Amino acid sequence: MAKYHYLTGRIHWAKVLGDPVDNYNRDGKEWTFDFTPEKDDLKLFKELKIDKKLKDKGDARGTFIQFKQKATRADGTPNRPITVVDARNRPWDRDIKIGNETLAEVKFEVVEYTSTIGVYPQAIRILDLVPYVRQEFADRPEDDEYVKKADEFNPVTEEEMKSFEELDEDPLKIED
Repeated sequence: MAKYHYLTGRIHWAKVLGDPVDNYNRDGKEWTFDFTPEKDDLKLFKELKIDKKLKDKGDARGTFIQFKQKATRADGTPNRPITVVDARNRPWDRDIKIGNETLAEVKFEVVEYTSTIGVYPQAIRILDLVPYVRQEFADRPEDDEYVKKADEFNPVTEEEMKSFEELDEDPLKIED
């Protein structure tokens, strides 16, 4: 019988809504997300003997684990997608993308094999959504000469900025 574990923390790079995406090697499909557990929960990783799966790339994620769910099992049968729900356990609206730093609970299973340990995400419960906003460029500093010039020749209201942030498509794309 499966033993499930639950952790609260921050999600990054969530690719869990809709169809699975190409894996790193582009030889299969998967759902994936990085998860930064709260500091107090890091001891659970040692207890479960999965602390070697923790990574730290020196970025905003801190110490994290990358959860992956392959679209198909080794025998070719399809895997179930990772379940995503809101705080009331209602199915997540697939049109609302999950942004980095979203606070969530993660349900996962740990399976010990002969030579390795598998960690399998089962579900995500979104607690505090940070909306995904597509950004084509990193922000320039406020004191940058070009930022100041941009404000002079292209004044944009906050309301207009919000409408740009809500766009799914590239506003600079030219239609044929």
